[in-house]
Amino acid sequence: MKSFSQNRTIILQSNKRNCKFCNNKVVLKILILFFLMIYGNSIAQTSNNIPKVKEVNSFLSTLKSTSISEYERLDGLIHNVNPAIYNYDNTLNVYGKNCTVLFTDIPSINYIKNNSIPSNRVELLQINIRKSSDLNRKIDLSIFENFPNLKYIYVFSETATSENYINQMFINYDSKYSLLYKINLGE
Repeated sequence: MKSFSQNRTIILQSNKRNCKFCNNKVVLKILILFFLMIYGNSIAQTSNNIPKVKEVNSFLSTLKSTSISEYERLDGLIHNVNPAIYNYDNTLNVYGKNCTVLFTDIPSINYIKNNSIPSNRVELLQINIRKSSDLNRKIDLSIFENFPNLKYIYVFSETATSENYINQMFINYDSKYSLLYKINLGE
Protein backbone atom coordinates (compact mmCIF):
# COMPACT_ATOMS: atom_id res chain seq x y z
CA MET A 1 0.00 0.00 0.00
CA LYS A 2 2.76 2.38 0.80
CA SER A 3 4.20 2.08 -2.67
CA PHE A 4 0.78 2.80 -4.17
CA SER A 5 0.32 5.84 -2.02
CA GLN A 6 3.82 7.13 -2.81
CA ASN A 7 3.27 6.56 -6.52
CA ARG A 8 -0.04 8.33 -6.32
CA THR A 9 1.57 11.28 -4.53
CA ILE A 10 4.35 11.44 -7.11
CA ILE A 11 1.81 11.30 -9.94
CA LEU A 12 -0.28 14.05 -8.35
CA GLN A 13 2.77 16.23 -7.83
CA SER A 14 3.87 15.58 -11.40
CA ASN A 15 0.40 16.49 -12.68
CA LYS A 16 0.46 19.72 -10.67
CA ARG A 17 3.81 20.67 -12.21
CA ASN A 18 2.56 19.81 -15.68
CA CYS A 19 -0.60 21.80 -15.06
CA LYS A 20 1.42 24.83 -13.89
CA PHE A 21 3.69 24.43 -16.91
CA CYS A 22 0.65 24.16 -19.20
CA ASN A 23 -0.92 27.23 -17.59
CA ASN A 24 2.31 29.14 -18.13
CA LYS A 25 2.35 28.03 -21.78
CA VAL A 26 -1.26 29.13 -22.26
CA VAL A 27 -0.62 32.49 -20.62
CA LEU A 28 2.49 32.96 -22.77
CA LYS A 29 0.55 32.12 -25.94
CA ILE A 30 -2.21 34.54 -24.99
CA LEU A 31 0.31 37.31 -24.32
CA ILE A 32 2.03 36.69 -27.64
CA LEU A 33 -1.30 36.73 -29.45
CA PHE A 34 -2.29 39.94 -27.66
CA PHE A 35 0.95 41.70 -28.65
CA LEU A 36 0.64 40.51 -32.23
CA MET A 37 -2.88 41.92 -32.41
CA ILE A 38 -1.73 45.30 -31.05
CA TYR A 39 1.28 45.37 -33.38
CA GLY A 40 -0.86 44.40 -36.37
CA ASN A 41 -3.39 47.09 -35.52
CA SER A 42 -0.68 49.76 -35.27
CA ILE A 43 0.71 48.69 -38.67
CA ALA A 44 -2.77 48.89 -40.19
CA GLN A 45 -3.27 52.38 -38.77
CA THR A 46 0.13 53.48 -40.00
CA SER A 47 -0.47 52.09 -43.47
CA ASN A 48 -3.61 54.22 -43.75
CA ASN A 49 -1.41 57.28 -43.33
CA ILE A 50 1.15 56.34 -45.93
CA PRO A 51 1.21 59.06 -48.55
CA LYS A 52 0.77 58.30 -52.22
CA VAL A 53 2.25 60.84 -54.61
CA LYS A 54 0.80 61.16 -58.09
CA GLU A 55 2.45 62.40 -61.25
CA VAL A 56 1.02 65.88 -61.86
CA ASN A 57 -0.06 65.44 -65.51
CA SER A 58 -1.77 62.15 -64.73
CA PHE A 59 -3.52 63.74 -61.74
CA LEU A 60 -4.64 66.69 -63.87
CA SER A 61 -6.05 64.31 -66.52
CA THR A 62 -8.02 62.43 -63.89
CA LEU A 63 -9.22 65.68 -62.35
CA LYS A 64 -10.30 66.98 -65.76
CA SER A 65 -12.62 64.01 -66.18
CA THR A 66 -14.09 64.26 -62.67
CA SER A 67 -14.24 67.99 -61.88
CA ILE A 68 -13.59 70.65 -64.50
CA SER A 69 -13.61 73.48 -61.94
CA GLU A 70 -10.98 71.76 -59.74
CA TYR A 71 -8.94 70.92 -62.82
CA GLU A 72 -8.98 74.54 -64.00
CA ARG A 73 -8.12 75.79 -60.51
CA LEU A 74 -5.13 73.46 -60.06
CA ASP A 75 -3.93 73.92 -63.65
CA GLY A 76 -4.04 77.70 -63.09
CA LEU A 77 -2.13 77.42 -59.81
CA ILE A 78 0.61 75.36 -61.47
CA HIS A 79 0.93 77.01 -64.87
CA ASN A 80 -0.26 80.64 -64.50
CA VAL A 81 1.27 83.62 -62.73
CA ASN A 82 -0.38 83.90 -59.29
CA PRO A 83 0.12 86.05 -56.22
CA ALA A 84 2.88 84.06 -54.55
CA ILE A 85 5.28 83.73 -51.68
CA TYR A 86 8.86 82.71 -52.44
CA ASN A 87 10.90 81.17 -49.65
CA TYR A 88 14.43 80.40 -50.82
CA ASP A 89 17.72 80.58 -48.94
CA ASN A 90 15.74 81.33 -45.75
CA THR A 91 14.51 84.58 -47.27
CA LEU A 92 10.84 85.36 -47.72
CA ASN A 93 9.56 87.43 -50.64
CA VAL A 94 5.85 88.13 -51.13
CA TYR A 95 4.54 89.16 -54.56
CA GLY A 96 0.93 90.29 -54.60
CA LYS A 97 -1.89 90.15 -52.08
CA ASN A 98 -3.84 87.10 -50.99
CA CYS A 99 -1.10 84.74 -52.14
CA THR A 100 -2.33 81.36 -53.35
CA VAL A 101 1.02 79.68 -54.08
CA LEU A 102 4.07 79.15 -51.89
CA PHE A 103 7.35 78.23 -53.56
CA THR A 104 10.18 76.80 -51.49
CA ASP A 105 13.01 74.31 -51.57
CA ILE A 106 13.94 71.50 -49.20
CA PRO A 107 16.57 73.43 -47.19
CA SER A 108 14.16 76.35 -46.57
CA ILE A 109 11.20 74.35 -45.25
CA ASN A 110 12.26 74.82 -41.63
CA TYR A 111 12.18 78.59 -42.19
CA ILE A 112 8.43 78.22 -42.74
CA LYS A 113 8.12 76.36 -39.45
CA ASN A 114 10.00 79.00 -37.48
CA ASN A 115 8.54 82.17 -39.05
CA SER A 116 5.19 83.78 -39.59
CA ILE A 117 4.05 83.45 -43.18
CA PRO A 118 0.80 84.82 -44.63
CA SER A 119 -0.71 81.38 -45.15
CA ASN A 120 -4.48 81.93 -45.07
CA ARG A 121 -5.02 81.71 -48.83
CA VAL A 122 -2.21 79.38 -49.91
CA GLU A 123 -3.66 76.46 -51.85
CA LEU A 124 -0.54 75.11 -53.55
CA LEU A 125 2.88 74.50 -52.05
CA GLN A 126 5.60 73.84 -54.61
CA ILE A 127 8.76 72.27 -53.20
CA ASN A 128 11.70 72.36 -55.58
CA ILE A 129 14.40 69.72 -55.40
CA ARG A 130 17.53 71.06 -57.05
CA LYS A 131 20.29 68.76 -55.77
CA SER A 132 20.44 65.01 -55.30
CA SER A 133 21.44 65.58 -51.66
CA ASP A 134 17.99 67.14 -51.09
CA LEU A 135 16.47 63.72 -51.75
CA ASN A 136 17.92 62.46 -48.46
CA ARG A 137 15.89 64.92 -46.42
CA LYS A 138 12.36 64.51 -45.08
CA ILE A 139 9.39 66.79 -45.68
CA ASP A 140 7.45 67.18 -42.44
CA LEU A 141 3.87 67.97 -43.45
CA SER A 142 2.91 68.97 -39.90
CA ILE A 143 4.70 72.26 -40.60
CA PHE A 144 1.76 73.21 -42.82
CA GLU A 145 -1.02 72.67 -40.26
CA ASN A 146 -1.55 76.46 -40.10
CA PHE A 147 -2.32 76.65 -43.81
CA PRO A 148 -6.13 76.28 -43.74
CA ASN A 149 -6.63 76.28 -47.54
CA LEU A 150 -3.63 74.19 -48.54
CA LYS A 151 -4.82 71.38 -50.81
CA TYR A 152 -1.88 70.50 -53.03
CA ILE A 153 1.75 69.79 -52.27
CA TYR A 154 3.71 69.65 -55.49
CA VAL A 155 7.28 68.35 -55.55
CA PHE A 156 9.19 69.56 -58.60
CA SER A 157 12.46 67.65 -58.94
CA GLU A 158 15.29 68.84 -61.13
CA THR A 159 17.33 65.77 -60.27
CA ALA A 160 16.84 62.11 -61.12
CA THR A 161 14.55 60.31 -58.69
CA SER A 162 11.45 58.13 -58.67
CA GLU A 163 7.86 58.24 -57.46
CA ASN A 164 8.66 55.76 -54.69
CA TYR A 165 11.61 57.80 -53.48
CA ILE A 166 9.55 61.01 -53.36
CA ASN A 167 6.77 59.13 -51.59
CA GLN A 168 9.18 58.15 -48.81
CA MET A 169 10.28 61.73 -48.23
CA PHE A 170 7.00 62.69 -46.53
CA ILE A 171 6.40 62.35 -42.80
CA ASN A 172 3.32 63.25 -40.74
CA TYR A 173 1.08 62.80 -43.75
CA ASP A 174 -2.44 64.21 -43.63
CA SER A 175 -4.91 62.90 -46.19
CA LYS A 176 -6.35 66.38 -46.76
CA TYR A 177 -3.40 67.07 -49.09
CA SER A 178 -3.02 65.80 -52.62
CA LEU A 179 0.66 65.01 -53.13
CA LEU A 180 1.91 65.62 -56.66
CA TYR A 181 5.29 65.41 -58.34
CA LYS A 182 7.08 66.11 -61.56
CA ILE A 183 10.59 65.10 -62.49
CA ASN A 184 12.13 67.53 -64.97
CA LEU A 185 15.78 66.86 -65.74
CA GLY A 186 15.86 69.61 -68.34
CA GLU A 187 15.80 69.20 -72.05
